[in-house]
Amino acid sequence: MTQTITSDLVEAYSLCPRKAFLLMAGTGANPGPHDYELVIRDQAEANRHAHRVRLAEAGESVPFGGKDALIAGREVLADADLTADGLQARCDFLKKVNESSRLGQFSYVAVKVVGTCRASRSDVLGLAHQGLVLGKVQGLQPPFGTLILLGDRPCKVKLAGKYREVGRIIEILRAWAEAPAAPPPVVLNKHCPSCPFRDACLQKAEEEDNLSLLDRMTPKLLRKYHDKGIFTVRRVCPAVRVLDRCG
Repeated sequence: MTQTITSDLVEAYSLCPRKAFLLMAGTGANPGPHDYELVIRDQAEANRHAHRVRLAEAGESVPFGGKDALIAGREVLADADLTADGLQARCDFLKKVNESSRLGQFSYVAVKVVGTCRASRSDVLGLAHQGLVLGKVQGLQPPFGTLILLGDRPCKVKLAGKYREVGRIIEILRAWAEAPAAPPPVVLNKHCPSCPFRDACLQKAEEEDNLSLLDRMTPKLLRKYHDKGIFTVRRVCPAVRVLDRCG
């Protein structure tokens, strides 16, 4: 059975392709979320609750009830679980806008609540994935979506330029789901300290003498070294002191 591509997998890929692969494969040691991730989840849940209360007080929000709820055209729908074409997206809220779609003389945009004060690239791509799935359901891709930042602060995000990037990620994830593949190479990055696979990846990087062990090693610089035939730390500088990128 082909695996459903979720917003969480798209966000994971945007942070690290190897992380998304390991989550899909369900193999290897996975010690669970890092403490930092748990804090962000708790903050997002508190922020989500605050936003839900505010909408309820204004009499705007109602629970999502499937396609019938969409056709009914309520102003705001909460906890919308959407599926289409092998994709799945759970939207915190859907907000009605005056753009015609197959639903009628209106359509919806996705609203995603986060637990941080600033929007990250993964937040934006996760929102774009929600917009993509919503577009397949209502027959109109929303040109924008909304991120609710910490403190119940809305941030409007243009999505038109993000759909192509999300589409490329979905193609890669689907290919992994449909046929056996080797995991992407280890490339340590700034997300590693909060990743549940950090210890396993660090161990493999050390075994490989991986270039990404070097501090300030970017993917662009990594490709530059690889093009020159340099794949290990000792080839760059035999006496270099490797910094712990996952600490």
